[in-house]
Amino acid sequence: MRYFHLQSDPLRLTGSLEQTSGPPVYRLSRGELYNAKPDMAPFRFSCAGELCDYYSGDCLMARALVETLHGAGVDNLQVFPAALTDDNTGTVREDYCVVNIVGKVAAADMRQSQAISLGGGQVFTRLAVDPGRARDLLIFRLGESLVDVIVHEKVAKAVAAGGFRAVVLSPVTAE
Repeated sequence: MRYFHLQSDPLRLTGSLEQTSGPPVYRLSRGELYNAKPDMAPFRFSCAGELCDYYSGDCLMARALVETLHGAGVDNLQVFPAALTDDNTGTVREDYCVVNIVGKVAAADMRQSQAISLGGGQVFTRLAVDPGRARDLLIFRLGESLVDVIVHEKVAKAVAAGGFRAVVLSPVTAE
């Protein structure tokens, strides 16, 4: 069984995106259930340029990517509506969601990984996941990290087949 790191491709994030209302999205990177107040929805963003399908730092995904994750069996997502307003045209898009991945698992094999300590977590330059500690979860936040989202091979295959813009899947364990 293999796991993959799910992230945005920073080289393809050519447009701009800025949150304009709603709770700070960093609260959604803890892997815990989030109780959003109804008056906080939808999360609002201003954007310009070509949009990508995943903004990992903003916990923002195209609805089609969320549907692909669900279709692959992922059942630990909290999905909140998002409205993106184009700075140039004023057009509002509602085909994106803010996504909370519920579940943080300390599954890094630190003997095979390389990391730099930063702010109470690790920034991995090389990551190996211990499948026994990952417990066949389909998606989770890595407990030792500040930002890493890990997906099971089954999910990675579904995402790769979707051809999503600026979504990168990198293997983190050997076959």
